[in-house]
Amino acid sequence: MNAKTEAPVTKPREHERDQGDSHRQGSLAKVIVAIDGGAKSRKYSVGRKLAAFSNALLVDSGRIYRAFTKACLESGLNLDDGTAVADFCKSRSLDLRFRRPDGFVIEAQIAINGRWFTKTELKSLNLEIPKVARVPEVREFTTQVLHQCEGIANLVVLGRDIGSVVFPHARYKYFLKAAALERDHLDARHVKIADDATIIDATNLPPDAIGGRILSDMGYVLDEKFGLVLGNDSQRRP
Repeated sequence: MNAKTEAPVTKPREHERDQGDSHRQGSLAKVIVAIDGGAKSRKYSVGRKLAAFSNALLVDSGRIYRAFTKACLESGLNLDDGTAVADFCKSRSLDLRFRRPDGFVIEAQIAINGRWFTKTELKSLNLEIPKVARVPEVREFTTQVLHQCEGIANLVVLGRDIGSVVFPHARYKYFLKAAALERDHLDARHVKIADDATIIDATNLPPDAIGGRILSDMGYVLDEKFGLVLGNDSQRRP
């Protein structure tokens, strides 16, 4: 294994995950940055920059949903059949590992029934993902995967409802607000923004500026060499 391009392989199983209030124990006292937002909020680009600069593990819930959707399709399931999708979710096996696919950022990857998926394979699934993501068993499965990453390293976690539902105890919570077009795609009835989340209007901000704002909140001192423009483009929810 090349230490410059890969992180150590870790495959925690679901039964190894501590239950209850385990996140309050000292062994799991890691920093979690929760970033919520829609598909066009550029949260993945922001998360990559944060993870790279702070040497954190990047965990994208969208990748988990994509992998599960791809696994369902390869198994010949009708994604409109919620019962079949739920049954498949209950019977699947899971492996979890951490890699630097581009030698830059350590990212969480999952295998469904021993099948690992590349980013290329997970593209062009946008229309199918909502059919799978609305199944409660799939959402629970995704939350379990995210929880398995807790305590391994400092985390930058991307998705929806991360700060409000999945990691309500996260130290840093952000919601990237998008333009009107993006809000049309984001059904507000199904998005739970944490009461203590910082809302950042990402409509006209580049990922560097958003990342700089978050890193500044985390106590990092940034210089001009990092190429960040810091501003007051966020607001605290009342």
